Parts: sequence; structure tokens; C-alpha cells
Amino acid sequence: MIKIFPEIDFRPLCPSCSKVLEYSHALVWQGVHICTENFCGSCNEKFLCDLPIGQAQLEKYQLRKSDGEIFGSYPHEWLVSPLKKIIESPIQDKIKIEIETREPAKSKVIILNTLDNCYGHSLLYLLNLQNIIKKKADKSVIVIIQPFLKWLLPAEGIAEVWTVYLSLTQMREYYSDLTTKINEQILRFDEVYLSQALLCPKDIDIKKFTKISPYSFENTSKSIRVTFIWRQDTNRFWIKSYWIYGGLRKLGIASVILPFHYLRVLFFLYLLRWKLNDKSYQITLAGFGKFGWFPSFVDDKRVILFNKESEIDTCVTYSESELVIGVHGSSMILPSCHAGMTISVMPLKRWGNFIEDILYSEDDLRLAAFQKRVIPMNTTILETVEIALAMIKGRAYFVKKFIYDKEVL
Repeated sequence: MIKIFPEIDFRPLCPSCSKVLEYSHALVWQGVHICTENFCGSCNEKFLCDLPIGQAQLEKYQLRKSDGEIFGSYPHEWLVSPLKKIIESPIQDKIKIEIETREPAKSKVIILNTLDNCYGHSLLYLLNLQNIIKKKADKSVIVIIQPFLKWLLPAEGIAEVWTVYLSLTQMREYYSDLTTKINEQILRFDEVYLSQALLCPKDIDIKKFTKISPYSFENTSKSIRVTFIWRQDTNRFWIKSYWIYGGLRKLGIASVILPFHYLRVLFFLYLLRWKLNDKSYQITLAGFGKFGWFPSFVDDKRVILFNKESEIDTCVTYSESELVIGVHGSSMILPSCHAGMTISVMPLKRWGNFIEDILYSEDDLRLAAFQKRVIPMNTTILETVEIALAMIKGRAYFVKKFIYDKEVL
């Protein structure tokens, strides 16, 4: 964590002369970026400097205010654009921030900021709460959050919740009123620290968040599902050829291949049912969007609107699933920690984000490797079905082979 009030524990260097920059103003809260305003006495220049929070632990930027030049890591457009908007196009609209008090806050607080323009990033930041609450010591915990994630907040250990009524899309912009209102709230405390919001938290007890127990291989009372996670947004179609798919996306017409995505999923489910040949398994479709017809053997649990109730129902479906399969992305995070096993289908250009969408709960590395699989997008449908079958039918025997007791000679 980083101390941000009454003084700040952050001393960036000038990108031009390498001298320590002077802290000249309160924090700037863009959402994706949390910045300090700094001044270089030698260069007579003002800068916005990323605090090493969240994504900025990997890709820190400094923006020179006089000309908007960016210094630092490789300038990813999706990350640099919101930073530039702080000086190029601030929005003066008033925004709603709701302050909810759950328990009396102490004079020292830790703030976890989960604001982002990507659902998966916000969710992963939120999961840091488990460790923050455990190690908060003499401090109270405050969470800054958007409404769609509030249902995941743990029941205990949080003093205040600051709900910011901005959508994921709006978090690409800069609202100066957000900065004003958060900085005003900070003044209520003697000492304020900002959690660094690790990008990929681990050892997560998901029940603390969703209040739903993960799948148990020992519990045979529940219906057993094999679930495919449906997404019909153009970024996550299950299309084998990246070059055709990527080209259509660049042209802005990727939606024309939604029917082919549908047909691939339909064929996969038919083939899986035929190969599985076991009526004790319920083949299920979950996720967002209602495109296409599916046969009666498919329990179609897709939704056209996610809210607290539908999120909970969907996570219950995951917790009843021995295996979930879906295209890599943020929609795989909650399934991976509720279902027994996971197959994440990886697009060609996403291997740099390997296993960021999977949460591991296994203690044994070999069992983790068996139960959490990542396969290339260009894997054939038949091969994908065979991998799924090997996991479903072969797990019990696999576990027997790897029973290990240090006391046995």
C-alpha cells in the first residue's frame, strides 16, 4: 500500500532531467489512472504521474501537461487514452457518489480502488479485499466501486463503500467532479493509504464474495453440469481462423460471423452430448446474449441483462458444473473458481494474457494442471470435445495415480 495523506509516499523522477519531482497538488482520480500532479523546478514543467496502482504497477506513465507527451512504458492506446483525457477533454458533469457506512471508520484507512473500464480488471482488483481485510491491522477498509460489482462485497471487514455511478464505458473519460469528491472524502481521516490492487490475486476463497460454495467432487446430491459460457460480443467469438476474424474486426464488421460462432457452439454441444453418452450430466449454456436456437437437451440459462439476481443464479450454475468451457476473457474468472474444472479457449493474440482469467484453488500443482486447461483457439471442435471428455471421465483415475503421502516409503 502507498500512503497518500496527509503526505504522499511517492517520489517520481523527471523524465527529462531525472531530478525528483515536487508534489504540487492533490491526487487526480481518473478511474483507470490515479495520478499525482508534480512539478520540475529545473525544467519548469508540470506532469501527471501514475501511482503504481493496479495496471500502473506494470505500465507507469508520466504525461507532460504543456504538450501532452507521454513518457514511460509502451503507450498502449487503451491505457494512454484515458490519461490524455485528463488534460485534453475533462468532463465537467456532476457525478453521483454514494457514501455507505457499514461500521465506524478509524482515523487510519486503506482505500481499495476498483474503478476501471474493463470488467475483469475491476473484478480482480476487488478480490484483493480478502487479503486487505485479513491484514488491515489498525486501519479501516474503504472500497471505491461501481454498482455492478457491489453484490460481491464481503459481508464483514469493510467500514465504508463509496459507490461511483459511472459505467465501464464512462470510465474511459475523465470527470473532474470524481477527483473533487474523492479528495473531499479523504480529508475526513488522519492517515489514508491506497491499496496497490494486485492484478492477479491468488488463494481466493470465492465464497466470501459470492456466498456460493464451489463445486465439490464429493457431493453427488446436486445435478452435474457441463457448461459452455456464451458470449456474443465481437471480441470473443469462437472462430478458428484469427486472420479472417481479425480482419473483420479491423473493418468493424465482425458481427457478420455471429451465425458461424453460433453454429460452432451448437455443433460442439451436439458432439459433446453424443460422445459423453451419460444422462446424469446436464449440458448447459450460460452467459450473456440470447442469439440462436438450441435443442431441448441444452439447459439454456443465458441472460440478456445481468443484475444481482441473474449474477447469483449464473454463479450457482457454475458451482453445479463439473466442467466449464469458454473463450478466454473476464467472463471466465467467476466460472473458474466455482466450477470443478475449466477449459479456457485462447485466441491467438491473447497468449500474453495467459491464465489471467483463471483463479486456482488446487493445492497440488499436478491437479491444478489437470483441472485448469488453456487450449489454442484453433483447436478443432472434435479435439476440444475429446479434451473435455478426458477431463470428465479421467479425473477420478488421475487423482488415484497422484495420491501422495510423505510418510509412505
